[in-house]
Amino acid sequence: MIVIGASPWPIGSAAVLVCINMIHIAPWEACEALFAGADTASASAALSLIAVRGSRWREAATEARGALSAAQGTFRHPFPGEFLTQALGRIALDAPPALADSVLRYATARRPGSARYREFAAVAALRAGHCEEAAATFLELLDFAVERENGPALVHECWAGQGVTAETGAVDHGVAAPRVKAKH
Repeated sequence: MIVIGASPWPIGSAAVLVCINMIHIAPWEACEALFAGADTASASAALSLIAVRGSRWREAATEARGALSAAQGTFRHPFPGEFLTQALGRIALDAPPALADSVLRYATARRPGSARYREFAAVAALRAGHCEEAAATFLELLDFAVERENGPALVHECWAGQGVTAETGAVDHGVAAPRVKAKH
């Protein structure tokens, strides 16, 4: 048995650590201690997901960025999978829009080949009011053979929310153009 808070742990290394029924009931300090010696990217991804579940958005964003920057994308140090994907999905949908947009831009820069991250980035861009970027990302997704059926409608809705007309892309400030009478 290992006492999680003991530092250093009484073993040099382990191939596997089984921890059952701890994370969801343990104090936060115990979770941090458990991950202290783990693969940094995986640990940060898991901590991001835990923070997301508690709606601690800044902490979730910091841990997600940490997971993305620590991951090397190699066989020995792969990008953390499911934990990070779940965390980024929730960040895209529920975190403050500017924070979500920033995190998802970083995610797509670190892992440009991920269609899922690009889709999350488009959603975050829409929520942040970056309609053109969202439209461009939805078009990029076509290169991945991913077509979001409601993508055009979401972008149109974004533009409408900003007072942009779909026909011209110009901002409608709510002032009607003066009518010019035609001369006969």
